[in-house]
Amino acid sequence: MRSPVRKVAYVLAGTGFGGAERIACSLAYCAAKEGVETLIEAAPHTREGLAEFGLATESQEEDLNEWVRAASDRVRSFRPDLVHVHLATPSMFVAGLRVASELPTLITLHMLPEQSWPRDRLTGLPSRLHVFSTLWWRRRVHANVVSHAHFGRLRHFLPRAKFCRIENGIPISLIPTNEVAEWPGAGRRLLVVGRIEEAKGHLRLLRALAHPSLTKYPWHLVVVGDGSAKNLFQAAAEQLGLRARVSWVGAMPAPPWYRAAELVLAPSFLEASALVPLEAAASGVPVVMSRIPGHLESFSEVVESFLSPKESDWSNDIERLFEEPLRLRQLRDAQASIGQRAVPEALWSRYRELYSSLVA
Repeated sequence: MRSPVRKVAYVLAGTGFGGAERIACSLAYCAAKEGVETLIEAAPHTREGLAEFGLATESQEEDLNEWVRAASDRVRSFRPDLVHVHLATPSMFVAGLRVASELPTLITLHMLPEQSWPRDRLTGLPSRLHVFSTLWWRRRVHANVVSHAHFGRLRHFLPRAKFCRIENGIPISLIPTNEVAEWPGAGRRLLVVGRIEEAKGHLRLLRALAHPSLTKYPWHLVVVGDGSAKNLFQAAAEQLGLRARVSWVGAMPAPPWYRAAELVLAPSFLEASALVPLEAAASGVPVVMSRIPGHLESFSEVVESFLSPKESDWSNDIERLFEEPLRLRQLRDAQASIGQRAVPEALWSRYRELYSSLVA
């Protein structure tokens, strides 16, 4: 018989507030709503998004080492049945592990490197060494991944009993469902959501949208998010003649923008899972995306969801959607069932079952 989980400590061991942290907050919110006692520990630079979920943390430390020591003390005092560490990057593996101390621990590896692994931020050693050695030798530490591809790779290195795959879902939103953003420009309403980093593909999307075959149509792109490449991409938009057609609204809750958009574009070079496309589909707005493994895993059953392998053909792909509005409606309808599988309640149910099996 599997044991019920009464207390869970959620550790956001990241370098910013992104998809991994939003998933962690969603699980903490759902757990608390179901009567599970929770503790949130968030590393420096990952705390600013907690208010979006109505959550808070005792963390005050701004230095990583100081946070690890203080958070570890708080977690031990809390005495959870399980510590759930969320990692957007394995470079924070040791930090998350030290916060968890010797308690039963589940580590969700939201993203694994395709090639070279980063060095750990606390030890300076290759993070791969820490991940594999810990999962081999620490009896009460288990891991899960969100990607089929990552699951297949781990099978070559780790005992099968030490890791699993949990199909990813979308974060919970406390924004009222009747709240719809006011679009800042005229024409077709195009939306991009995510951190503004080179890996997210904003630049190649801007180049496609600047093609004469698309600029003859009225459209306005909204970019939700912030990041280190924002100034670079804003300058590129101006050079491409798109300054008046693109609004950079910053980091904010995306649901009101999904509800207002006609088409979501997801041009990333690399994603562990199709988080933004899943959010779009669950919100009832059609989405087209780059043909990368993280996207293919979730949307392979709807082949029309993908942009062409060649970026030079992206403008043609988008123009066909502009010319034939029926295609957008058909795409939205085809993606609807995928979005429903990803809702937060389904995600929490999958993790709740895993928690119970780990503490049995």
